[in-house]
Formats: sequence, structure tokens, C-alpha cells
Amino acid sequence: MILNLGLLKGWVGRDKCGLMPIRGHSGVQGGAEMGAYSTAFPGGKPINAENAAALSKHYGFEVPDWTGLTTTELVEAGARGELDVLYCLGGNFLRTLPEPDYVAAAMGNIPLRVHQDIILTDQMFIEPREEVILLPAKTRYEQDGGGTETITERRIAFSPEIPRQVGEARAEWRILLELAAATWPKRAQLLKCESGQAIREEISQVVPFYYGIQRLQKTGDAFQYGGPHLCADGKFNTADGKAHFRAVPLPHLDRPEGTFEISTRRGKQFNTLIYGEVDPLTGAGRDAIFMSPEDAAALHLRNRDRVALVNDLGRLEGRVFFAPIARGNLQVHWPEANVIIRRGVVDRLGGVPDYNCQARVEKLHGGWRYGIEIRNRNFLHPDYFAALARHGVTHVFNSWSDMPPVPEQIALPASRTTPDTLAARFLLRPGRDHEQAVKLFSPYSELKDPYPEGRTAGTALIAEALTSQGARKAFIFVNNRFEGNALATIRAILDGALDR
Repeated sequence: MILNLGLLKGWVGRDKCGLMPIRGHSGVQGGAEMGAYSTAFPGGKPINAENAAALSKHYGFEVPDWTGLTTTELVEAGARGELDVLYCLGGNFLRTLPEPDYVAAAMGNIPLRVHQDIILTDQMFIEPREEVILLPAKTRYEQDGGGTETITERRIAFSPEIPRQVGEARAEWRILLELAAATWPKRAQLLKCESGQAIREEISQVVPFYYGIQRLQKTGDAFQYGGPHLCADGKFNTADGKAHFRAVPLPHLDRPEGTFEISTRRGKQFNTLIYGEVDPLTGAGRDAIFMSPEDAAALHLRNRDRVALVNDLGRLEGRVFFAPIARGNLQVHWPEANVIIRRGVVDRLGGVPDYNCQARVEKLHGGWRYGIEIRNRNFLHPDYFAALARHGVTHVFNSWSDMPPVPEQIALPASRTTPDTLAARFLLRPGRDHEQAVKLFSPYSELKDPYPEGRTAGTALIAEALTSQGARKAFIFVNNRFEGNALATIRAILDGALDR
């Protein structure tokens, strides 16, 4: 639909506009154009007998003319017991695909799995039917002879090799080359590609629009294939030289009463690798369920309320996060949402899973309340309070030797980090350490040193909870070493609250 709109508006082949895919992460564009797909040859050419014959002539050995399995098809084949070996070069099926429990079972049904990667991922630890082999690889910046990446604007940029060796890690391409040679030694000499430069020379021959990649030698070397404009002057790479609109079937929008349309989004992450529990762009935690305030009001929910999204596949628990989103729609973070997304629903052309679903909202009641007590005054900072608020954790006011008096803590902006809970622990009078309190008050049989300022703070918190008409609860803990006798202190605090 977006492409149709772009063609209709003429957003092709001229300055300050264009149609381009926004990839999930760097390397995907170049990988696709090198034929790192089961459904296309290098250069994006279709898999057929003619193109297979041309590649066979170039390489000197037969190149198959049949398409392979997509990622989702591989998982299904593994579940049926049709795979003997699964070689994973990067990626993490356990995180990227819907219904992760099913994915784990399917991968565990494959006799031999080989994982080639630069980091450990949880899919590597799935128990195999027979064997798992891990092959450590170098990062893109450590590839022997340097490497390239193709960015979104079709610019091919060179990165020189960072000369270092970590453990047994080898260049990605060298692992594949050595494995292929060991598998069929008699044909090893046909593989060539003995260096990074040799690989770039081959690319320039097999993928003509990448011609120039063989000249990239140092940092900053780059070129843009196709020039600044693709389809310049309205000339397209089609049989008739024209663009063609495609009729796109509208999605099925029937939604059972009481359910929501769920779509997925990303936060601070690189593909499935999570780099931050909070998205700096939205302030939402990983468990956020983006919901319009109007839908929340209809469900009698408040911001930060704990809820579960439930359908016939499973449930995803999180917290309401008010957002400017259309009513009837919710957004949640991916890949966490995969537990409620159905497998087998894929794009007809690309085979990509449909990362959307429908689910109902259930309010979660009860459960543990969490609080954090700190004993370092330097941590009483807006960032600390904000972090607790994002995760629904209560800041516990505390009277301690090295902390500011509780009234000062109460007065700090944003110190009440949860809307439904107040908590305080009156342990020691500020400035008095534990040993001093023990000597002064033991055996704690009577009130010896009243601390009115501390009592007043406890009274104020209880009064705040009482006036909230049940919206807030207060939890107050008093230690014998606060004034000499905890029961007497508690009575004084309660009397003060009742007097209010």
C-alpha cells in the first residue's frame, strides 16, 4: 500500500523523496543482495534453470535450481522430523519467531544443530536430539581483510580489519569456506574466495550493480550503487520500463467483542538483543502495554495497573502505559509478545510472520508489592525515583544514621513512586549508629529518647493513606532502636494520625 501511494504521488526518481525498505538492522540489505535467501539468487535474480545455469558456468560446479525453505518452513520441517542438520549463522529463532515453546520443541527435534555466532544465545542451549556444535565467529569489524555493509540508502561502505584475535573465533566467511572444503575436498579448489579482497572481486563479477566494491580499501571508502536516484526520469527496471501497481487485499478486521488488536513495536534493542529496560524515546518499560486513556477508563484501569493480554495461545503480563493510540488497539514490545502471536500466519510473498494478533485484557489483582530501601543519600536523585516509577516499585522512606530525616525525604519531588503504596522504616535516628542505639536502648523495655520529627513523618504518611479513600495503603515499620521501644513509638504515631 505504501509503495502504491508513493507511485501515485510520484515519490520516485527525484530529489528529496524515494521508496526504500527500513531494515531491522544493518547487514540485512547487503545480505539479501548477495543471495543470502532461500528464495533468490545473488543480485535478487529469481531461482530458475536459466539463472542456475549461469551461476554453474561461472563457478564450475552445479548450482541447484530449486528454492529452499524459509525460516518458518525450516522450523516446521524440524518439528516433523524432516531435518538431519540445522546450520544457524547468527540469528535466534527462539526469540524472533511466534510461539517460542513450539520453536524450542522443533529445534530440539533436529539431530544435529550448528550455531555460528559472535555471542551466546538461549537457542544454543536447547537440548538436541543428538548434538549441538558452537562455532565462535569474529565480529564484522574483525573480518580478515576487512568487510563491507550496505546501508539503507544503497551506499556500500568499507570497514578495515581490526587486527585482534579472541579465543578460537574466525572470520565468518573463513568458517564457511573451510567447512565446505572439508565436506567435499575434491572440489575445494573451485571455491576460491581465499581472502576478503578475493570475495569482493567475485561480488563485482556476480552482482554487476555492486561493481566498484573491489576498489574499496580503507576507512571512508564507499559508493552508492544505482547513483543518487533509482528509476530516474520515471524509467523502471521492468519489461516495459514502467512501474506497476499491485492490488493489496485489505486485512480481515473482524474483532470479537471484548478483544483488542495487538501490534508489536521495538524499544532500545538491536533485533532481539535488548539494550535497555526502558525505551528512551517513549519512557516505556519492556512490560508496557500501550493503551489509550479512553480504553483504560472503559476498563476501569489506571496508568501502571498490572494487566494480562490473553488469547487461546497464551498470556502476556505487563502494565498499562497511556499513549496516543487509536481506541481498540494496543501495542507491546517484541519479541516478548511472541507468546501470544500465532505461528503459520505469514506474508504471502516474503514469508515473514504476521507479528500482530488479537487478545483480551484481564486486570491482575493482588500479588506482591515491591519496594526498595536505600541507605546512601547520594542515590536520592530524580533518575532513581523515575526508574522505580517505571517499574512500579515503591521507594521506602527510611530513618537511618546516614540518611536525611524522613520529612526531608517525603518532601523530595517524585519520591512517591507508586500511586497505591506508601512505605517507611524507622530504624535509627539520623546521626546515631547501630552500636550507639544498642547501648542506649537495650533491653528495649521502655521509651527512652522520643524523636518527634520522626513520629510526625510516620503520622503524615498514615494520614495521607487514610485521606486517599482506599486508593493508597501505608506500610510502616518501627524498630526498637528508633526510640527505645517500638510498640510505644507505634502507639504515638497512630495517636497522632487519629488526632488529625
